[in-house]
Amino acid sequence: MEIKYRAINSTEQYACDRKTTKNLFKSDDNIFISFGYLSKTFRFEAYSNDRTRPKINGIVVASASFNNRNQISNIENIETKADRKKYICFYSFKDENFDVEAKNNFEKEIFPELAKWYQEILELPRTSPSGVENLIIELDCEKFKIHQYRVR
Repeated sequence: MEIKYRAINSTEQYACDRKTTKNLFKSDDNIFISFGYLSKTFRFEAYSNDRTRPKINGIVVASASFNNRNQISNIENIETKADRKKYICFYSFKDENFDVEAKNNFEKEIFPELAKWYQEILELPRTSPSGVENLIIELDCEKFKIHQYRVR
């Protein structure tokens, strides 16, 4: 597990903290977690031509991606699950409506859904359609919405 963290202003916050993240993914060495390190805010620039991307109305508080393309290990040309790295990005945001209750809701309900999503992808057969699987967690009107999509 690799975690990178960018300090934020006192008026900003992340949807969860590093301690909760470490506890949820403590047994996973093949994951990179960014707290504002890769990008302060979410952008669709990498997928600007993709028509299947979800419509986002609120604030994106987190995103996750997983490259499900078949990869071959350099050692004996054997496919391994360890080659497929998971990425989670948390984005800082300002929202007066995001209180302790909303944070607890994210950590107890939404965040475990993210872990479950990764597990479901890892269990897909290697013959399933390949691409980059994406999960976006949006905060819209005090409710969390989860969007899934694949880029081939």
